[in-house]
Amino acid sequence: SFIIDRTNPSINSIFPVEGAVYNYSCIDVNVTFDSGNAWFIFNGLTYSLPQLICTPFSEGGNTIEIYVNDSAGNIDNQNVTFTVDTLAPEIQFVDPTEIDNSFINRNNILVNVTASDSGSGLMEITTYIYDSTLTLINLNNYLGSPNFMDFNSLADGTYYFNAIACDNVGNCNSTGTRTVTIDTIAPIITILAPENRFYNQTIYFEVSTNEPVSSCVYTVNSNWGSIYAMDSITPTQIRSQMDDTILQTFDGGQSYFGLINFSCSDFGGLSSSNSIWYGVDTVPPAITLNSPVNPSYDTRTILVNITSLEDIITPRWAFNPPVIPYVDAQAIWYNLNGVDYPYVLGDVRFNRGSNSLTAYVNDSAGNINSASVTFSVDLPVTIIDSGIYGVEYPYNVSEDVTNINFVDSFVLNNSN
Repeated sequence: SFIIDRTNPSINSIFPVEGAVYNYSCIDVNVTFDSGNAWFIFNGLTYSLPQLICTPFSEGGNTIEIYVNDSAGNIDNQNVTFTVDTLAPEIQFVDPTEIDNSFINRNNILVNVTASDSGSGLMEITTYIYDSTLTLINLNNYLGSPNFMDFNSLADGTYYFNAIACDNVGNCNSTGTRTVTIDTIAPIITILAPENRFYNQTIYFEVSTNEPVSSCVYTVNSNWGSIYAMDSITPTQIRSQMDDTILQTFDGGQSYFGLINFSCSDFGGLSSSNSIWYGVDTVPPAITLNSPVNPSYDTRTILVNITSLEDIITPRWAFNPPVIPYVDAQAIWYNLNGVDYPYVLGDVRFNRGSNSLTAYVNDSAGNINSASVTFSVDLPVTIIDSGIYGVEYPYNVSEDVTNINFVDSFVLNNSN
């Protein structure tokens, strides 16, 4: 006897599922059926079921043919089409997103992100922004592309932002992280040099700022139209210099007032300025040694009289006169026989014999001038009768004497 079986075996389930999308490419094909044997064909190759190892499928769409047969030779088959998507979406910043490492002088940060996915399709874009401590302060999730955000009402400081895009099967990609500094306050300039005084040599122009600056320049109004750049010592300290020869050419003379104006810009494009008056004076003050002057004196007490005079410098610019402490004679002193003394008008007691006196004066710019004199003190001598046996004594009458006592001794000669 025999049995005639013309019924095809039944395929109950197939994995991978028709129309599904997978974010991995090595898939274990699995089929459940009534009885018999099963296999599948992919890209012209036949694979037995059940599989011992997974089958690597291609990125994108894939179709496999599933076959089952029974002992009577009846065959059934089904085709399954599915998609492999292991690629993350493409994502990028686009205009008007802030430039990386930029400084802006407003309280909002613009971020615009686009993304696309050719596999399972783009699901969402999420944009994040962090403060200087890397604390998340805001985020925005958008189902689609582009994702444009205006993060506003931000305080001055440094911020970081980035974005992540994910497709429908969980593949994600991210942008790099950009840094932006908000700076809405212009720099504060502190003038270190010159000071509000007079100079007679090289002048260093130097300023410091309360924040890093992109540039600093200065102008001197005695040289209209010229702008001079300054060199950075540090991001917040800037220096330049002009020697006195160049400075003198501004006014065509050796002494004058100058107004220097410094202007500095920060990296956010904000600028501020500060100015100061200074003076240039390369002419030493005149000095006159009025006394002593004679080649010799018959007294040790002599008047010392020194006078100094320097022309008062007046500004060329009548519209904003400078205020600079100006002293004709900053200091007057004299050197007597190798020793310095501060000058005070009055009598001085000198040594007998030769004396050398040099008077000095300097002005507020540091210019020094001097005058010298050499003289002698020759005291007259008088003869004073002691009244004792006709003995006479020489004595300098210019000495300060209140009493003179004479003591004399003699030997009485009684030989006669």
